[in-house]
Amino acid sequence: MEPQVFDLLLYLLENRERVISKDEMIEHVWEGRIVSDAAITSTINLARRAVEDDGKTQAVIKTFPKKGFRFVAEINGDNGAVTPAPVPVSNDERPSIAVLPFENMSGDPEQEYFSDGMAEDLITDLSNMSDLYVAARHSSFSFKGQMPYVQEVAEKLGVKFVLEGSVRKMGDRLRVNAQLIDAADGGHLWAKRYDGDMDEIFEFQDRIRAEIVSALELKLTPTDQALTQRKSTDSVEAYDLFLKGRASYYLYTPEKLLEARECLEQAIEIDSNFADAYGWLSYCYFQGWATMWLGFDDNLDRAIELAEKGVALDGTSAIALTRLGWIQNFLRRYDQSIANLEKAILLAPNNADVIATFGQVLNYWGDPQRGLQMMEKAFSIDTIVPANWEFQRGLSHLLLHQYDEAIDRFNRAVEPPTTFFHAYLFLAWTYVELDRLDDANSAIGTLLEIIPHYTVPQAAGLYVFRADEVHARLLECLRKAGLPEG
Repeated sequence: MEPQVFDLLLYLLENRERVISKDEMIEHVWEGRIVSDAAITSTINLARRAVEDDGKTQAVIKTFPKKGFRFVAEINGDNGAVTPAPVPVSNDERPSIAVLPFENMSGDPEQEYFSDGMAEDLITDLSNMSDLYVAARHSSFSFKGQMPYVQEVAEKLGVKFVLEGSVRKMGDRLRVNAQLIDAADGGHLWAKRYDGDMDEIFEFQDRIRAEIVSALELKLTPTDQALTQRKSTDSVEAYDLFLKGRASYYLYTPEKLLEARECLEQAIEIDSNFADAYGWLSYCYFQGWATMWLGFDDNLDRAIELAEKGVALDGTSAIALTRLGWIQNFLRRYDQSIANLEKAILLAPNNADVIATFGQVLNYWGDPQRGLQMMEKAFSIDTIVPANWEFQRGLSHLLLHQYDEAIDRFNRAVEPPTTFFHAYLFLAWTYVELDRLDDANSAIGTLLEIIPHYTVPQAAGLYVFRADEVHARLLECLRKAGLPEG
């Protein structure tokens, strides 16, 4: 093998008791030189091939997303013979696919929301199909702005097929290119171009989805077929506003949340039966309430009203059901919350966002063991997760008295750039349980640097555990950690 590949393999082997970060790898193998991600991936792949491993199995060299790599095989005897680590046996023989963000070919950065929105809706629609594994949005969109090799995407996300596409939106004219690629050999299963007016956007989406179903020879159940025929709206204008609103929501700032709210409200004015828009609008109000942003004082009442309206309009909208179940949790309507999320799971069994939300509610409902199982399932679908998911997985560990695991997850949740500041509260709670009061005080101190006026009553109103003793324990620990009463 090439000397650099050998050096990498040897370094991983010598440090097999821990995960090696990309920066450390560059320092020791490439001697600090500037190295592209593609070069690192290629070298890792060659090292795996040398020891009869691959990116799917990872029985010798395992990738830890956002962390690095580790040599996980066992070493037997003095001769250093390698025995691959046991690989979990999966009964999931379904085809698997990642839908990459569509490239915006309009020449106008302001149109990015539209190309992103088309890809996201395809991910959502495909994830409703029981015979198909679909990499979740966070994972697929981690490649946004890059030009990755298909094999790299497949290895990182654990899929066999990759859908690439582009969108050119010029006034009322629309051009969509899409191609489905087999990651094993890079061959195209199909590639098509769709030209027409904006009014044909829904037809283009239906045709792309149908091409994927045909190419992968998927067997659709009656429920799958019913969901593929579901139309969230017939209005192109309302749909365009919906995509703008959703894109603004993802930017997680007070200003963008107000923009999202305005776009979604306009979408509902155009189509008063747009259930998905009601679901996302309810989240705008909830998010403003949860983060205590100005201009969102009455948000929880408005959020539940909108979510209920969305479900009343369309009981098959997994989005509206998930939003309703989540908000009901904070109103202490626990049984209703669980029931609605179970319905959403039946409608979207492979949707990581739905599964993760269910796991989070189970934490508050009083079943952290099942909550952890649901979070782990969501993590298996979405390998690159948002900070609040890390926080909720940490909460499962905390409630199960697995304090070291909880601390690890809470620390991940507060890592820049998407710091989930609420995790500092629960980091403090965990440290108090371990009698590490200095660390608990430090966690609260960091929180108060971010939100100077945060108080115990605010935490009491936001984190509503079904069991009174758990809620009381949270507040007791926060007081011990130094959170002000207000």
